[in-house]
Amino acid sequence: MSTMFAEHGRPVARSRSGFRAISALMSVAAAGVGVGLAFAQGYPSEQKAALLFSAPGRTSPQQRSASAALVDVPPPAVVRTAASLLARSATSSSSSSRLAVRAEKPGGPPMPSVPLGVARPGGGDLVRVELFLDLCCPFSAKLFKTVSTLVAPQYEGKVTFVVHSVAQPWHAQSSYMHEASLAVLDVAGADKFWEFSGEVFAQQSRFFDDMVYDKTRNDIYKELAEIAASVGVDSASVLERLRPAGAGNAGNAVTQRLKWATKLHRTRGVHVTPTVHLNFLEAGIVSSGWSADEWNNFLDYHVQEETR
Repeated sequence: MSTMFAEHGRPVARSRSGFRAISALMSVAAAGVGVGLAFAQGYPSEQKAALLFSAPGRTSPQQRSASAALVDVPPPAVVRTAASLLARSATSSSSSSRLAVRAEKPGGPPMPSVPLGVARPGGGDLVRVELFLDLCCPFSAKLFKTVSTLVAPQYEGKVTFVVHSVAQPWHAQSSYMHEASLAVLDVAGADKFWEFSGEVFAQQSRFFDDMVYDKTRNDIYKELAEIAASVGVDSASVLERLRPAGAGNAGNAVTQRLKWATKLHRTRGVHVTPTVHLNFLEAGIVSSGWSADEWNNFLDYHVQEETR
């Protein structure tokens, strides 16, 4: 069974299914979604019927103008465009409704809600370099100094440099050092994290095994908080995040973040420090002894490849 539509005074046959499709779209429009649709799929362009509808008063002139422009689009593209507009509208509405209600915490072990690692501010999206470092490792200190002072500033807007914490268990104080860096991150952000890490690396010998043998955990925390203060971070706030969160093995405010960092480097097979990954794969060629020029030769190639 068919229904007749008029196009410029001439009758054009339409199937009942086509009529139902148009009616469905018009119902959505009536609900406040303005869509311009030239519904002529399956008919030659010289016989197409143009259906243009909108919800006056509920759409802007710009939206109605954009809808009207669809009349001149080839039929299949029009249908796809209309469907896309409707889907986006429905998805947007659904997402807004969901986000307006506090989501229930998923079951299972805790998972990070944001990517792990601390990216150096000012990076780009062409190439990603991940530095798996131990704050108690002399080789990590050497690599970090070269990258943070001589290399990274040359690639702002092009290369993202990310530091991942790798606490090495054979240096017990390494965990305390990384906890302090994560407390600085919580208190003052990524810029201060990188600055604090640089200063800890510069004073690293204060935390070597022989220097901390007779010191308590709290003694080490206090020394690290002093370094945080030297780069402009409130030491009291840092120490507060390092206090026990409760009785027993409750950990502190940054314990979960350190657990995630540890799980990440174990999952990705990182054992020695420093280890460098380029675009998520280990770059075994990179050495802690590389000069800035060697880093430049390495990165320039990959940046140029990405922009070719």
